[in-house]
Amino acid sequence: MLNGEVARLRASVAYRPTMIEKIDEVLRQSAEASVSALRDSKGVDVVRRRLADPALRVTLETSYDCIRLLVGSELDTHSSGERGLGRTTAAFPRLGGRFGSDITPGGAARLGPVLEELCIGGFGACAVYDALVNPTPTVLRTREQDDLLAQWVSRCIGTWAGWSSTARSLVEICSDDATSRLVAIADDVGMTKGLRSKSKRDDVRKTAIVLASAGLQLFVAHTPSSDDWFRRA
Repeated sequence: MLNGEVARLRASVAYRPTMIEKIDEVLRQSAEASVSALRDSKGVDVVRRRLADPALRVTLETSYDCIRLLVGSELDTHSSGERGLGRTTAAFPRLGGRFGSDITPGGAARLGPVLEELCIGGFGACAVYDALVNPTPTVLRTREQDDLLAQWVSRCIGTWAGWSSTARSLVEICSDDATSRLVAIADDVGMTKGLRSKSKRDDVRKTAIVLASAGLQLFVAHTPSSDDWFRRA
């Protein structure tokens, strides 16, 4: 992603995040959702300790602009096109491009916090995965914001190439509740009304997975050498 593209993206996104103060709460929820699927008590302790690490919250707080930009671009109903940020295809459509004026300002205000929560939950899922597959938890590094955004987007948000079924399952577990709430809000604000309502709900669910996987990739982008970490994991 070139500097000019980053500048244009930042200039075009007016979204104001609301969940940054609730990062710890969402990470705790991710921990509890994850341990419900674990049978090994040692693994349960490892996961809870990992997601209680204050460094995770600090890392997310300092990189929250990435989440703001993704959620804001997702809810942008004025720009054309369904291919969202970091995606190589419209198979996982951008909400604003897919639903257009069916997303009212009031609807966007309700959808936004859940989209943020999906990103945080995906980040938490990757921290869980890291704790389970690496004997020593990865120490996350701080990146300059533009470099972080480029590193993150280049990982192709929404794809599962190279990831194990365990990683995908953890993301689905950590995002299940938020996904259900996102679909319920979409129904309530009229986004899924009329013909092809099932297809519309499926598109909302696809977006939820994209946002959760974006959180996963945000964790990877913070590793000392993201490509090396990705190969080890």
